[in-house]
Amino acid sequence: MSITSLRLKILLVSLCLCGCRLSTPYVPHEKAAPNKKPYTENVVDCPEEIAGKAFEFAELYAQSNTEYVWGAQDPLRSIKLDCSGLVIRCYQYALEGSGYKLLLSDMSSSYMCDNASTHLLVEELRHGDLIFMGNKGDSKKVNHIAVFDCIKNGRIYFIDCTSTVNKVSHRSYPKNDSRFKYFGMMRVKQR
Repeated sequence: MSITSLRLKILLVSLCLCGCRLSTPYVPHEKAAPNKKPYTENVVDCPEEIAGKAFEFAELYAQSNTEYVWGAQDPLRSIKLDCSGLVIRCYQYALEGSGYKLLLSDMSSSYMCDNASTHLLVEELRHGDLIFMGNKGDSKKVNHIAVFDCIKNGRIYFIDCTSTVNKVSHRSYPKNDSRFKYFGMMRVKQR
């Protein structure tokens, strides 16, 4: 798919835009995860097929050399996103026509971790689920989010948008890396 056709597809989807399970979280150095979930009515864990579609959109962003800009969620002009903007856009596109919508159209990585996801063990992650990250060390503070790809050869692979590489890209860290704080499924609301 050419970059022009990708941008056209994203533009068209943008113009059209507007499974419940609790688990013990996987956290390398802590056993407790945030459990503040203010949304309850008509809110469910994102179905697996939608999470998979969100990952496909993340791949399209990576293939189009989407630039990183802090706070960006621009779906129409030159494509510029930050980490949470990437996740929000991919899920909005994946949710189109599904009967579900995001809890909010603008959320930070820490907000999604605390309020808009069901935490999982690393072994429970599905293609397209969420990876919540922070600085190396024992702190539980979340300041970054990525879309899960797979676990292979002791590494967790994901797609994210970061100033480290200044674009959307495929990356990986060792499975036991202390930057991984929580893993989760996006929570969505029935329309």
